[in-house]
Amino acid sequence: PICLRPNPTAHHTTIGLSKHHLSCELFNIYNLIINPLAKFSINLPKCDITRPHMSEKVSAQIPPEKSTTTLLAEPIIGWSLLAALILTGSSPSVWIFLLGTLLVELGVILKIDKLPGSRGEGPPTGAWLVALVPTILLPHDSNAALCLVGGSFTTFVLFLFMLEISVSTVAFAAIWFICAHLTNLTFSLYFFAICVFLFFLSAELLADFPGSLTLWEAILLTQICLVFHINTSLFIIPLLCFYAVERFKMVVSVETFGTLFAAFIWLLPLLADLADRAQYEGNGEYYPPVLQLNPSSLIRELVKPLNILLVTTLWAPLCILAVLVVACVREIGVEGSMFNLRKLFHFLAGIVYSTGLLVSPYLLSVASTFVLVSFCLIEWVRRKGPSPVSTILNDILQPFRDSRDSGELIFTPIALLLGLSLPIWNFCIPLPTQTDVSPRAWCGVVTIALGDSIAALVGRRWGKYWLRWPGTHRTLIGSLASFASQILLWSALSVLYDWPWTTGLLPLSIGVLAEAYTEQIDNLAIPLLVMCLTPA
Repeated sequence: PICLRPNPTAHHTTIGLSKHHLSCELFNIYNLIINPLAKFSINLPKCDITRPHMSEKVSAQIPPEKSTTTLLAEPIIGWSLLAALILTGSSPSVWIFLLGTLLVELGVILKIDKLPGSRGEGPPTGAWLVALVPTILLPHDSNAALCLVGGSFTTFVLFLFMLEISVSTVAFAAIWFICAHLTNLTFSLYFFAICVFLFFLSAELLADFPGSLTLWEAILLTQICLVFHINTSLFIIPLLCFYAVERFKMVVSVETFGTLFAAFIWLLPLLADLADRAQYEGNGEYYPPVLQLNPSSLIRELVKPLNILLVTTLWAPLCILAVLVVACVREIGVEGSMFNLRKLFHFLAGIVYSTGLLVSPYLLSVASTFVLVSFCLIEWVRRKGPSPVSTILNDILQPFRDSRDSGELIFTPIALLLGLSLPIWNFCIPLPTQTDVSPRAWCGVVTIALGDSIAALVGRRWGKYWLRWPGTHRTLIGSLASFASQILLWSALSVLYDWPWTTGLLPLSIGVLAEAYTEQIDNLAIPLLVMCLTPA
């Protein structure tokens, strides 16, 4: 059932295995460990050791599109986040590991290493992503947050050892031990399991989607999966379903239908659990866990008259408008229309999510889960489906590609959905029973749907008359317009929900700075950055 096909062109030796051979064997061990779905007869391809050697480096010359100033610009976000965490009194367990990671990142930048399989040229910058999810998790489970940030740093160091074993990598490992000592990190079985999960799943993401993710984006996605698994034990089931479905090419067969049907059935508990535990609506009624869920009560909750009115009068017309706009843009093909189309979808998504938060967060939580799962399946069919269907979907989704979608995976729309939805789901972390929506729930709408769209449109229109941020193509006027629009919306929300409006000053300021400098997938990273600095 599990077939590991060796590469006939490879020369296997029993001694002196290269680091890449070792990493391939680790990938295969990982496939054997987490894939119990042998009944689907899925062939798991062996890591191809004819790929570029893991110890290869890029040229000592930095590519023209990435100057030294550009490479040193992104760490500014990390150091700003570090200062913000210290000023806000965050627990040292997270920011000490963030400090160590930033120091290692600086050393990697100076060495000009390139990690094979990751997106972009040059060293793997973006270490500030390591602290976002642990900071959000910290008030709920401090031990899990410490293990998560420590395990993520461990994963980074292990990748560096796979890339090259030298004096510098030993020094990086020493920094890790210092951070572990200062934070009193316990080397328990729990921590070891987290490290194994983080390392192998992030390695699998880089191997399955070469050129689509950076190393830190892969680690961030793995962190998200792990936190959902910690707070929702059934999450491992849809994760394994997605993993299994990804391993074979779709053909019209009973096996394909059966696998998709099984995956859909197992995804329903996740959908219900996310909806039940992510939001508390109306009179503060707590919805029961998924194993005690009454389907009839779920349906009654979704088909309230106000929810039906929202869907029929606003959400459905917006979906029809979006389809018509895509058709017109593909037909006309005006220069710059693809850029405007992406920003239009940011704005339309913001309308959907903001009205959902105002009217029915519960309905929005369920709907966003359905949309995310549906888009993941559509993206899978685009990559693995029959050629005619794949071609049609590729033409439809082509307008949503941006400069970061250089690999096989079109990740930008998925990241947009995650960036808007994760603040609402709150990683299934239990919240105190309350009638109001948490300020964190609005982080995606404020930063991505509004701020990013305003920054891009204003900067594109008037940016040539203004200065740019040093080392980047982003304009100061675009960032100022983005910050002003976000503060205005946040102030209006503070009046509506009775929040102190000053709570948004620091998070939104750091978010605008990160938007100006980051080369990571901003649709996902910026909402989480603002979310981790915003009081729950």
